[in-house]
Amino acid sequence: MSSTELQFEKLLAIHCAPVIKKKKVANMFHIEKSYLYNLNSLVNKYNQVLNPEGLFIQVLQTSQPRVTIFVYYKELLNSILHQYDIQEFLENYHYPIDNLNKTLSYLNYRLTYYKYYPHEIGLFLGYPLEDVMGFMNHDKCQYCGYWKVYHNEKNTKHLFYIYDLCQQEVLSCLHCGQCIKDIVTKL
Repeated sequence: MSSTELQFEKLLAIHCAPVIKKKKVANMFHIEKSYLYNLNSLVNKYNQVLNPEGLFIQVLQTSQPRVTIFVYYKELLNSILHQYDIQEFLENYHYPIDNLNKTLSYLNYRLTYYKYYPHEIGLFLGYPLEDVMGFMNHDKCQYCGYWKVYHNEKNTKHLFYIYDLCQQEVLSCLHCGQCIKDIVTKL
């Protein structure tokens, strides 16, 4: 494995371990485009290996010096985005909800060209609609962890604990010589 692949795997482990362990639908992180040599080829290589397992990696904001790496389970994300209340919410922002690729393309457009950060992105990351709306409405936050929690603090704290365990486990696996593909295929 090349040093670039090792760097990429470590970034995936740090930022996307709950997704890798299939405990979360999606995650993302931002990096300077120049940080990883030949990023598009690298992502294509990982997608060839991970897509058969349902895990996808997409680079968003490609016209910017700092890109967003979006890692998601396609079926799970599609399922979440097809929930009636979430569809209704996203329609308020003119998202095409009939096709996941079009929906993600519109998210990319909003990330790239809108003046303000599209806070509905939390829905794409599996955050509860109530928490996304609480954030957007400037409600009083009950707890802050992987996201700001406005409802169901106790259960969400437990979920955050599980996410922390996922990160420890994935980093430990990498340290022992496993790769992301090995971890994903063992699920």
